[in-house]
Amino acid sequence: MLTFMAYFCASMIAHGQQQASLATHSIKCATSQAQKPQSGIYPGTFALPPAFPDSVLSPSGRFMIYYYASGDTTDTASIATTAFADSAGLDADRAYDFEIGDLGYTAPQYTVVYFNPATNDSVRHYNIYLIAFHTPQGFYQLEAYGATFILDSGQDNNGRLADSPSGNYRFRSYIQTDDSFTSDIYATHGLDALRITIFHEFFHVIQFSGYGHPPNFMAPYPNYIYFQEMSSVWMEWLSTPMVKDYLNYVGQYLGTLDDRFDESPSSGYGQYIYFAYLTHRFNDTGIVKKIWEYYRDSSGDPITCIDEVLRRDYGSSFCEEYERFGAELAQIGSSIGMASDIPDPDLLPVDSIHITGVPFSSTYEFPSIALSLQLFSASTQTQACLEVIARDTNRAVQSNGSIEFTSMTQPPVLSFDAPTGDCDTEICSPGLQVFPNPFVSDGSTLTYLLASTLSTAPISVVMNIMDLNEIEIRSTKTAALPFRGTWNAVWDGRDDNGKLVGSGEYLYSLHVDGALKAGKIVVVRK
Repeated sequence: MLTFMAYFCASMIAHGQQQASLATHSIKCATSQAQKPQSGIYPGTFALPPAFPDSVLSPSGRFMIYYYASGDTTDTASIATTAFADSAGLDADRAYDFEIGDLGYTAPQYTVVYFNPATNDSVRHYNIYLIAFHTPQGFYQLEAYGATFILDSGQDNNGRLADSPSGNYRFRSYIQTDDSFTSDIYATHGLDALRITIFHEFFHVIQFSGYGHPPNFMAPYPNYIYFQEMSSVWMEWLSTPMVKDYLNYVGQYLGTLDDRFDESPSSGYGQYIYFAYLTHRFNDTGIVKKIWEYYRDSSGDPITCIDEVLRRDYGSSFCEEYERFGAELAQIGSSIGMASDIPDPDLLPVDSIHITGVPFSSTYEFPSIALSLQLFSASTQTQACLEVIARDTNRAVQSNGSIEFTSMTQPPVLSFDAPTGDCDTEICSPGLQVFPNPFVSDGSTLTYLLASTLSTAPISVVMNIMDLNEIEIRSTKTAALPFRGTWNAVWDGRDDNGKLVGSGEYLYSLHVDGALKAGKIVVVRK
């Protein structure tokens, strides 16, 4: 069991930014659906698609782009222009240079290798097919940005490669993407959508050829599709951060943190943010590569791979980092300009995160499972605190827990009937600018505005509350009150006339012994 005591709560989005919404459009990647097992645990495999009338070789000569320059006139979006196909070739070369050249992943086996007697030379390239993925395609009637298909071993395709040292299946594969990205089913369109899709899918090609195909099978076999998808969406974030299509999928994951990490309904698309957090936290773009290398060499279980790499190379563990990750999520929005190892903090739909309110000085019982994050809060008129709990990697254990907040000077009483592991680190953090934020105002609650972390109280604290037009609604000189080892001004949600302000965003400034502190507060009226 790992517990993290922290006094914060947040779901504020920076002014002028727009938070991501839950995706209601097509699935991002149809790779897992395309590779449902034919029998047992062996994934679905496919022959190369029938001949396309048009093709262009990428400038590097590594990628052959197949497309239809003319097609069904009832669906003009099914026609890929030559310029679009050329862009696909350029993006494929960029993906190769970035993922193989810059990041150092093992170059995958080519989709096709054959001898051409006409040129007396061998031909080898990766195949990318531009198809109308905006309409249901194939046996599984897929609609998606793209998919990576495992090549079968019939007709001299030789799709099956030697298994990895850890026993994972490895394969050649080919890519299909939409041929225009103009349909309303996509959150991102045009060349931006094409580029992120090729970077995403080519990373699948790398995974399946050099490291092993994570199984995506029904019980009793393991389902590890989240690993391949969180990795490829992470690659989008790393390679093309200005597009931010990945934000359309993170809300579903943040809304189900109390589920097992490896069973999130986001299917891995949202879990990319944990890999992004680890990349920032350790300032190492190679951390995901190390995890895939461990998957290739030592273990077919992605969670074990993440945990062992964190222990071996970074002196941490999955559980410890998941705890810190959850604590940072809880802090997002608590102050303007807060440093965070979580990317895009001002754009994340952090109000999707579920925080369970617990009556102060009462015991609250709850179910708890491995690989989960659970957040609990308790408050009185003058006290507030939040507990972040991350469970470790023993998935065989399901347990019940209880929590009781009894004091602001002591961590809550926390117990489990079946502890799941060796994580027992506890951290306390007073370094908030505002708590709670959002502030639920009912006339009796208070929000704390951090004035000083020094051991002695400030001499002078002047608090000003303004609306977003910077019109002052409350101004007062106040004594700083102690709050968990810090000194704070407090606001009761009222204006200078004693009336409760309405729901919305407000600006605050604190003049503390002549120094200025400023930020935002979100008020929610009951």
